Amino acid sequence: MTINERVAYIKGLTEGLGLEEGKKETKIINAMLELLEEMAASLTDCEDDIISLGEEVDAISEDLADLEDDIYEDEDDEDDEEECAGCCCNCDDDDECDCEDCDEDIFEFTCPDCGEKLFLDEEVLEAGEIKCAACGKVIEFEIVDEDDLEEIEDDEE
Repeated sequence: MTINERVAYIKGLTEGLGLEEGKKETKIINAMLELLEEMAASLTDCEDDIISLGEEVDAISEDLADLEDDIYEDEDDEDDEEECAGCCCNCDDDDECDCEDCDEDIFEFTCPDCGEKLFLDEEVLEAGEIKCAACGKVIEFEIVDEDDLEEIEDDEE
């Protein structure tokens, strides 16, 4: 029930009491009812104004977002070009990353099941396994030093 409806209900209840018009109590009750009606009308106007202001703020916010997109679009494109496109932080150098976000060696690895490129940092190398983001297969590996690899190749010959 709205405030206006509640005031109308109270006004109906007082009219049903059959109060005498000339009595002081009747004058006070009627004055209070008039005050309640004015307050309810004023409150309803305020609520309507708040709703209108909220809609205007939403419209301004959307316009501002569009304006920011238009203004900063060129800067975002430049930032994207400066960013790299290969490792965990998207740099072009797969062996060593010079980005601010990443100051460690990154190694590229291809999933044997789906062919997805995976990028391994030292933490993943120490773990000895990685889960392919594309196919979900867990791939286990062992790190072998180059010297050990040469010895294995010599033994095979």
